[in-house]
Amino acid sequence: MNAPGIPAGRKYSLVTGLCVRHDAISAAAVATYRCLDSVSPGNVRLFAHAVEYPELRHTVASTVTDLLFDPHFLDSDAVLYHFGVYYGLLDAMVLGNGKARQYVRFHNVTPKDLVGPADWPTIDRSLVQLEHLRRAHHVWCDSDFNRRDLEARGFDPQRLSTLALPVDAGRAPRDARAEREGPVRIAFVGRLVRSKGVLELVKALAIASARVRHPFRVFLAGNPSFADAAYGEEVRRALAEAGLADQVHFCGGIDDGEKHALLRRSDLFVMPSHHEGFCVPVIEALAAGCHVIAYDSGNLPAISGGLGRIVPTGDVEALGQALAESIDAVGEARSGGDPVLQCQAGSLARSELQRRAAAYAAGFGFDRFRESFCASLASLEAAT
Repeated sequence: MNAPGIPAGRKYSLVTGLCVRHDAISAAAVATYRCLDSVSPGNVRLFAHAVEYPELRHTVASTVTDLLFDPHFLDSDAVLYHFGVYYGLLDAMVLGNGKARQYVRFHNVTPKDLVGPADWPTIDRSLVQLEHLRRAHHVWCDSDFNRRDLEARGFDPQRLSTLALPVDAGRAPRDARAEREGPVRIAFVGRLVRSKGVLELVKALAIASARVRHPFRVFLAGNPSFADAAYGEEVRRALAEAGLADQVHFCGGIDDGEKHALLRRSDLFVMPSHHEGFCVPVIEALAAGCHVIAYDSGNLPAISGGLGRIVPTGDVEALGQALAESIDAVGEARSGGDPVLQCQAGSLARSELQRRAAAYAAGFGFDRFRESFCASLASLEAAT
């Protein structure tokens, strides 16, 4: 791919903490690698503490010293970092390699009051490292929400821009049979951690269960490697106490194909998170034809594109009522018909909501992201 403004043969280093499967920051790093490799083939190297993508040219670096003495890093014309939580290699920004411009993709840092005490030291270190971003020639923020976060911290607005993440929404058609048969299916995709509001979801499901006329099932999917085991046990106990254990299935870690299949079979997608800098699963759910119900925290109202039902963050009663109304609307249509669902855009028939959602989600495809990213990078690289 030719990218006007980017000289041929430029050498790039891409630095992140982990590059592993089923992780949003890792997926963003892989997408960045693919973009860079398309404009400068063979001249990109990924550096991380762990890498699960053997097809990428990479070096596993244990410490920042490993990075600062690496020949490719030292010879790079530009270094791009991904940042959303503390990792040692980001400290390389303090010195750089002596000549390269340094860029950052900012994914936001989870607020300290939304994690357990065991994670407070990591958040403290993350906020210290956040100051390194002031050294960057430019910072790409995943969302306007993330950009405003940095502006509120006093970062130079001229060095910030918003660049949405690419989303692989899958290409298989929706499971039409699932819309006609069985209980109403509700999906959640995310880590089992306090900031995702899963305990509040359990309480809301208990409220909904007492009000609905139609049966439902819930599927919780998320990478267990990034979960809070103690919190997960709290969730299981709460489900048992609410009498919902038999209606909720823990899917654990699932690959992308399984995730897309789950969403294509689901009627509703719920995201009761207290903090989202972007939220890829919302786009995936919209693309799959799910009706999205979410809190109004962080980037959730924006990423829903007016097509989700948004309730106040932490309002379990409102979440339960939204679930109950949506479950019954969908359940009524099991015998035929086009259910009317509530969203930010108003009352829409599901078929119309799905049509709009598919068109909206298509705007987050990789090709469009690559075009935007390469144009932005070319402009920055051309500037003196």
